[in-house]
Amino acid sequence: MDFSIPKVNINKDSLTFTFFSEQQRIYKKVPDSLKNDKDFNFDFSNKAFRMESKKGIDTTYFDPELTYDRRNDHPYRNWYTRGWQTVEIDNFDFLLFASATPVIIKEKNDNVLLYVLADKNDLLEVKLVEIKLDSTDLISIERYKKYYTER
Repeated sequence: MDFSIPKVNINKDSLTFTFFSEQQRIYKKVPDSLKNDKDFNFDFSNKAFRMESKKGIDTTYFDPELTYDRRNDHPYRNWYTRGWQTVEIDNFDFLLFASATPVIIKEKNDNVLLYVLADKNDLLEVKLVEIKLDSTDLISIERYKKYYTER
């Protein structure tokens, strides 16, 4: 278990994420329209996605335990990593990243959308587009994977 993955608690009027440092982020209750059907299941493992939102386009590769992210707006544009996991609570599906803002996963019209809980309880919609990485990216990820798993 990666202790940097937050714990989630849903109350009647709020959503609370507690990180291993005991820091909490509390959000107003998210709309029930972001719940998925009980049989919804989406596997991110060993897949790469272009993540499109009004803030830009990022690329993320999901290893079974780590993500490898490349952000176009980040000063260091190479791959960086963090832990991740998905959890389902009360028919809300969450994608939890280590020390990052929690994300709601929603299936809509055969597409998978992510909703980032942003400032002031706004929701940023992110469209996932599955992509294939080129050989240079795959070699780079393997190098980072070796570095992070051997430390």
